[in-house]
Amino acid sequence: MDAKRKDGFTLIEVMIVVVIITIIALIALPAFRTFAQKYRIRSYCYDVISLMNRARIRAIESRQPHTLTIDFDNEEIRVSPALPSGSSEAEAPSGVDVYAIADDLSVTNPSKMSGTTTKTIMPSGSYLTGTVPDNFKIFFTTESGVRYHVTVYALTGNLSVEGNW
Repeated sequence: MDAKRKDGFTLIEVMIVVVIITIIALIALPAFRTFAQKYRIRSYCYDVISLMNRARIRAIESRQPHTLTIDFDNEEIRVSPALPSGSSEAEAPSGVDVYAIADDLSVTNPSKMSGTTTKTIMPSGSYLTGTVPDNFKIFFTTESGVRYHVTVYALTGNLSVEGNW
């Protein structure tokens, strides 16, 4: 007697495949979350670099200094044309760019954890603190501890992103 042959999968075979796929997904999920967080924080760092490069280009093109202000309390980065000496805040030139840091990120500076830090972008493209060129870093940290920083090389104006220091 010939048994009828049926094509397809049995219920047990389908259930085994579903269990295997579930196990693989559970193993891969934490790695994917870490990858997504690292990608997002790098994206924020590159946004800051873009803002700083635009400000540097404006300073060079206009031949006027610009001010970079990092506000640690409000977690924002502002770039604006520098005030001419002897002028008031009311006479400030237009063209202020503000980059608000995302809610799930914190921006820090190891030497100054609150208040503001101000750097001057000179028409030559270099960064000064007061009258002294100095390299500086802006640190970004997620709530889960993923960390990156933007390094600014004062004399050249070059910027780089480094992670997990």
